[in-house]
Amino acid sequence: MKNADRRELQRYVRWLANELGLRDWTINLHYADTDDEHSYAETRTTFGRKIGDISLCEDFRELDPKIQRHTLIHELLHCVFAQEQEFIRLDIKGHLGMPAWNIFFSAYQSMHEYAIDGVADSIERKFPVIQWPKAHG
Repeated sequence: MKNADRRELQRYVRWLANELGLRDWTINLHYADTDDEHSYAETRTTFGRKIGDISLCEDFRELDPKIQRHTLIHELLHCVFAQEQEFIRLDIKGHLGMPAWNIFFSAYQSMHEYAIDGVADSIERKFPVIQWPKAHG
């Protein structure tokens, strides 16, 4: 991805984050293939801090703009719901035995992803797609 594309993507993500109520969050973008070959991006948040690290697949720029928009909104929503996930992971785990925890957390993670994707589906059309810089030359 060219530097101009990275700058525009950072600007767009910052704007989306602000619109989603994440004005006081630091959102860092990284460009590397994700752990899941079927995923365009993944997000990690820092416990106790308003920091989100979004890793985008290497060919993110080449994806359909509507998929880009959906993916970014989905990943930013992980920041919106980060405290909920940390509560589950840190506060509930100690009250369950490991077999129960493993079943619970696996189910929770799946439902959490479906919920975030459902919210992203319902709001994405309210936001424009990214306008990439025109290629020169």
